[in-house]
Amino acid sequence: MAKFDSAKKFLSHLKEQTPSPRYALLSCGEHVRIDPLVREITKHLFPSDIRKSLETVRMRGKDLKQRELVRFLDDTKALSLFAQARLFWIRDADQIPAASLDDLLSALHTCSPEIAIVFTCNKIPATHKLRKMLQKDSLFLELKPLEGADLKRWTIARLRAAGVTRFETRVPELLMEIGDHSPDRIAPLAEHIALYAGDALIEEKHLFEVFITHPHPNEFTLIDVIARKDVAQVEKLIQELLSTGKSPFLLVSMLGRTIANYIALGTLQDEGKSPTQIQTQLGLKPWVIKKTTEALRHYPKWKREKLMYALLKADGKLKNKSLGPAAILSELAYEMRP
Repeated sequence: MAKFDSAKKFLSHLKEQTPSPRYALLSCGEHVRIDPLVREITKHLFPSDIRKSLETVRMRGKDLKQRELVRFLDDTKALSLFAQARLFWIRDADQIPAASLDDLLSALHTCSPEIAIVFTCNKIPATHKLRKMLQKDSLFLELKPLEGADLKRWTIARLRAAGVTRFETRVPELLMEIGDHSPDRIAPLAEHIALYAGDALIEEKHLFEVFITHPHPNEFTLIDVIARKDVAQVEKLIQELLSTGKSPFLLVSMLGRTIANYIALGTLQDEGKSPTQIQTQLGLKPWVIKKTTEALRHYPKWKREKLMYALLKADGKLKNKSLGPAAILSELAYEMRP
């Protein structure tokens, strides 16, 4: 009797079983990880020559009641020399009606050799009959959410699977931040950035260009409060943003984007470019140009250059961990005052 929490160990266990098991249960709260695991599990339930013509039947646990259950049980017992091999993939297995469980569990031990059943769900209670039986048979895999270094390795692998092989060091971490550390959100972001960049090197700025179009309202407020020189409110907002899990690197990048807008727009204004030319060249939305133009009245050229130096200094301090994030952000905000 065993419960596995490692996909590698679970797959190795399946491989060692003779004859091959006819069923398995996978619990994982991250949907994007389930599909590839079901494919891997299938490899250990059917020989390679049978998998070529394998039919996969997808069902929902909640649908296995009365008439549907009878039909399903008949299908799993169909014995025929010419029967097509089938994989029944039952999603949301924790929602199988209680009245159906006993008949279903009894049927698992009498499955046709051409049939295999994989149950998947986000989470299943330890007291659930299905879990208790499959755990007793050592056919239950429960994956924990990916975190920290494991999530970073997964994100890097996802980028490479999407065709992104060249990227700056901090790109995976930024992608994790933008995706709220959720594999289900990170996966489509990785595919999106792959389409955006093609074979080019993915830089941090690309992530901001593609994904960070609407910062958190408090981030806009932070810039406005900095412009008003309201030190107490700046400190309060920084603490609020950090306490909600906002990455200090992301906040510095957001402030850096504002500084970059100041410098780029100011330079073009100094060159005598018209508002239309500036908007075309920078690709900024009209409201961003208006907001930046208003702020530029307080930032002459010498001060804009000083802002870039302050940004680089803050970024370096964050990477070297020479001060706490709140102190570094407060220092940068102070340097950004008009």
